[in-house]
Order: sequence, then C-alpha cells, then structure tokens
Amino acid sequence: MRICPILTDDLTDILLPMSLLMAENLGYGHNEMIEAVCKVNDKFHQYPPTKNRTAWFRMVFEEKLKEARGDILAYKAKPRS
Repeated sequence: MRICPILTDDLTDILLPMSLLMAENLGYGHNEMIEAVCKVNDKFHQYPPTKNRTAWFRMVFEEKLKEARGDILAYKAKPRS
C-alpha cells in the first residue's frame, strides 16, 4: 500500500530518508512525522508540484511538521470529559 503518490517513483529513495533526517534535525518525534506525511499527501492532491518535486517536498514537509506539532499539542491540551 502506498502512502503518498509523490513517493511512488524513484524519488522514494531520496524523499523518505530526507524526511527522517529533516524531522530528526528539527527535533520532531515519530507521531509528528506520521501526521506530517498525511498532511503532505493532502497537500499533494490539492496543489501538486509542477517542477522540482524534491524542493517542493522539503518545503511542504517542514511546514506540515510545524502544523502537526500544533495539532498534537492542541489535542493534548483539550480538556476531556
């Protein structure tokens, strides 16, 4: 099963290790990485890259990592009843 169409070709060998390194270097955890990949997939379907897919992925993945951290923190801060 393929997670993201952008990762289905020969760029898989570049993008997946790059995403792990980026997330690790920026201090993000596994939950944030998983959430970010889902968000990148959604963005890919809305606004697919037209030229440099690697640069597009790098920019969008970093943006979505930040969003994922915010979403997870907001979820944890929400009071439970």
